Amino acid sequence: MNPESGQAVDVSTSLCFVPQMLSDELVYSWLGRLVALNALGHPKEYLSQLFGTKNIVPCIDLPTHLDALHNRLGVNSPYSSIEQLIDLGTLYPYHRPFLTQERHEQVHNILISNDGKALKVLIGRVANRFGASHPLRYCPICTMEDTQTLGTPYWKRSHQLPGVKCCIKHKCELTTYISPHLVTDKRRIILAPYVNFDSKPIAASEKQILFAELSSGLLNSKLAVIDPSIRKNLYVEAIRLAGLSTKGSYIDYKNLSQSICNNYDYFEDFIHRDRLLASSESSLNWLRTLIQRPERASHPICHLLLIGFLFKSVKTFKEALRHLHIDAEHNINPSKAINNSDLKLDINEQAKIIIHDSSISCRTAANILNLSVTTIVCRRRALGLPISERRKSLSIIKINAIKDDFLSGLTPSAIVLRQGISISTVYRIRAQLTDTLKAQKLQIFNKELKTRRKQWLLIKSQHLEDGMTMARSENPSTYAWLYKHDCMWLRENSWKPSKQLFPKKLRIDWTTRDQNLLRTLTDYVSSIMQTTHRPRISKSLMFRKLGESMIRANLKKMPLLEKFIQQHTESIESYQRHRIDQAIHDLKSQSNCVKIWKLKRITGIRNWSSDNEFYVNQILKGLDH
Repeated sequence: MNPESGQAVDVSTSLCFVPQMLSDELVYSWLGRLVALNALGHPKEYLSQLFGTKNIVPCIDLPTHLDALHNRLGVNSPYSSIEQLIDLGTLYPYHRPFLTQERHEQVHNILISNDGKALKVLIGRVANRFGASHPLRYCPICTMEDTQTLGTPYWKRSHQLPGVKCCIKHKCELTTYISPHLVTDKRRIILAPYVNFDSKPIAASEKQILFAELSSGLLNSKLAVIDPSIRKNLYVEAIRLAGLSTKGSYIDYKNLSQSICNNYDYFEDFIHRDRLLASSESSLNWLRTLIQRPERASHPICHLLLIGFLFKSVKTFKEALRHLHIDAEHNINPSKAINNSDLKLDINEQAKIIIHDSSISCRTAANILNLSVTTIVCRRRALGLPISERRKSLSIIKINAIKDDFLSGLTPSAIVLRQGISISTVYRIRAQLTDTLKAQKLQIFNKELKTRRKQWLLIKSQHLEDGMTMARSENPSTYAWLYKHDCMWLRENSWKPSKQLFPKKLRIDWTTRDQNLLRTLTDYVSSIMQTTHRPRISKSLMFRKLGESMIRANLKKMPLLEKFIQQHTESIESYQRHRIDQAIHDLKSQSNCVKIWKLKRITGIRNWSSDNEFYVNQILKGLDH
C-alpha cells in the first residue's frame, strides 16, 4: 500500500531474488539483505520501491509502515500476515505485555501505517531514561556459524534487546558494531558484518546470562496485553508469599529493594546500573511505580528484574497468570477483573444483582466480586440499601479524638500514625465531617485574607514614592499570596501605571528623507564611477553607505531612492566587462601587446565565460584593424 497515493503496488516482479526470513531475524536485517541481493541502489529509491515513500527512516527494532511493505511485497512477503511480521520480526512482543490496552492499540496502529513519531514515548522508553535507541550488537561466534552454514550473517532480535550484553547460546559477551545516532545516512540499512577473529570471546557473567534469558523468554513468550490491575495483584501476592510484606499487608519496599539488589549483585555489569540504582530514598523508586502505578508505561527491564526475582523465569510468570483467569494466550478474561479502588467502574449485570441482593452480606459479596468490603458498603449506601451494622473496634472516645485531630488541621497520614488505625477508617470518619471541615477551611481562609490585606496596605503606605517593585521586595510572600487568591483586590490597591510610559515617537517625513538620501547616494555613485579601479556598484554597496538595516526595512516608502538603486545596480557581467576594458587600457598605455592570457591574469576573473571570450575577441579584432 502506497502511503502517499493509497494504491496497492506489487513490486515482487521487479525483485530478482527474495531471501527467506531466518531464525530470530529482524525485519530490518531481512530488508538489508533483500536490498543487497537485488542491488536496489540508493536508499531513497529502494525505500520508495518497498514502502511507497522515500520519507521514512528504517527503524531497527520497531519498524513502521509494515502494512505498505507487506502489501507491496505481495507473495514475497516473509510472513503471511502483518501480525506475524510484528510478532516474529520486531521487538514489539518484548514491550506489549506491560502496556495498557489503549496504548497497545495506538502503538499497533503506528507500526502498521504511521511514521513512528512518539512511538518510543508511548511505550515508556524515553520517560524511563533507559534510552530510545540502542547500538547494533552481534555475537562473533553466531556470525561465523551463520556465515558457514547459511552463507550470510544477520541481525538477531535477541541480540538487540535493551540491556542485553551476552549471547545465551554461546554464553559470551556481544560485540557492539555501531550506534544508530552515529550513522550519517539514516535511511541506509546497515548490514551485519562478516567477522574473523583469533582471540577467544569474552565469557559472560552468570547475572548477564540470567538477564539475557529473561529478556529472550519475554520476547518469545507470545504474551498479549496484561491488565494492569491483574499484573499488580500478581506482583503483590508473590511479594507477600516471599515474606516481604508487613503485618498490615503493606509492602516493605525497603527490604524488597535490598533483596532485589542482593539478588542481582547490585546490578554489577548491567548497562543501566546507574539508572536502576537512582533513588532519593533507601528503596528503588521504579519498584513503587510498578506496583502503585501499574497503568504507567514502565520499561520492560524493570518488570523483568522483578519477575526474575519473584518467579525466576518468564515461563513461571506466564503460568501464574493462567491461575488469575487469563486464557492460554494471556488475553484478559471476558468477565474482566474489577478494580478495587474505582467506585465508578461499570460492572456487569451479575455483579449488580449481587450488590442489590441484601440477603448476601457485604463481606461475602466482596469475596465473590474481588472487591473490598468498604467498596461494597459504599455502593449499597449510595443505592439506599439496608446494611447491617458491623462490629466496631473504635470507641466513641477514639472517634471523637480522630475528629478533633481533623479539626486541628492534621493530615490523614498523620492521624494514622498518631491514633494507630487504618487509612480507610480515617477517610470514613472524615466523610462525616465534610461540612464542618469546609466551614473551618473557609474561616481559616478569610482570616488569612484579612491579615494579608492588612499587611499589603501597610507596605503600600510605607513605599508610596518607591513604587511597586520596592513594595514587592519588602514582603514577597504577601504579594504572591494575594496575587494567587485575591488578584482583583490587589490590582485595585496597588500603584496605577502611568498613562504614557514612553514619549510618543515623532512621525518621519519620508518624502524629505527620500530626497536627502537620493542626493547622498547620487554623489556617492558618481564619485565611485570616476575611480579607475573601482568596486562593483551593487545594492549591498549602496545599502552600506546609507545604513543597510534602515534602507532595507523602509525602501518601499522611498520610491525615488528605490528607482535609483534599481537603475544603477551593476550586474556581474557588466562589471567584468568594465574590468576587461580597464585592463586593455592599462596594457595599451604601457605599450604592451594585448593578449587574452594577459587579460585573464590582470582582470583576475575566475569564471571566464564564453560571452567574455566573444567580447574580448571583438575588441582585439578592432584593435588589429
